[in-house]
Amino acid sequence: MNNKKDIIARINKEGDVAMDLRKKHPKRGLQIDYKNGRTAAIELFCLHCMGGGPDAAASAKACQSYTCPLWRFRYGATKGQIPPITLPTQEWYQKKIDASVSDAKREHGRKMGKARSQNNE
Repeated sequence: MNNKKDIIARINKEGDVAMDLRKKHPKRGLQIDYKNGRTAAIELFCLHCMGGGPDAAASAKACQSYTCPLWRFRYGATKGQIPPITLPTQEWYQKKIDASVSDAKREHGRKMGKARSQNNE
């Protein structure tokens, strides 16, 4: 459990790249820590991934980690850009999801739903 003193101590700790980036980019830090800023969090993640040095922004823009789930949303990305790799199709994902739910689980879910609707009547 992080309390305010722990957070302040961690921010003041030297050598923590993520905290150093928060100090260097206070607007992003504020967005991430107190305003649920997803974009700022992703940008800071990318800068952290690239080492946080002076050339981190340029490295993040030129990132070639195409399998990273955040690649499309990385710092400096072009909107709608698709990674130059073959991704699984939506149908493939759906088959995997459907296969993970057994017939027994589906039947159990149907019975539970039916019992709930009867209890609510």
